[in-house]
Amino acid sequence: MSADVRELTRADEVRALEPLVLEYFHVVTGALADLGVTVDPAEPVANMMANLDRFVPPAGRAYVAELDERLVGMAFLKPLNGEEMELKRLYVRPETRGTGLGRRLLRHTEKAARELGTTTLLLDTIRPLKPAISLYEVEGYRFIDAYPGSEISGYEQVLPHAVFMAKTL
Repeated sequence: MSADVRELTRADEVRALEPLVLEYFHVVTGALADLGVTVDPAEPVANMMANLDRFVPPAGRAYVAELDERLVGMAFLKPLNGEEMELKRLYVRPETRGTGLGRRLLRHTEKAARELGTTTLLLDTIRPLKPAISLYEVEGYRFIDAYPGSEISGYEQVLPHAVFMAKTL
């Protein structure tokens, strides 16, 4: 079994990830539906696909995880301000969970953020995604209040279920 994390450098490469991004948002919106919150997964996907330049150089970064040359995960870095970036859509497919690939993808994005001069990495997620939150805690993220630029802030019905975290790099 050969696992690899690689960077995508062009918006068209990120656009090709749309099915995986939709898969991610189906997981998120499914967890929200269990809480009685309805969000159409196509809406956040469309928002992301409309602004891909923020996820590729020179502004941000995009990474994919491949296992035996199959796409199984992704993570993005989005600039917020001079010294802060946001970790977006860290996701590995269910069949690869527990292999350490999610942690590897997280550490890879953190290293890239440091190399870009980022001092603080921020993220938002939702409470039902407990395994992700546990990973972030183990990796040194702390709980914080909502921060400017968080996309969750645009979804009023999601805010009661939101979690905001930060790590000093």
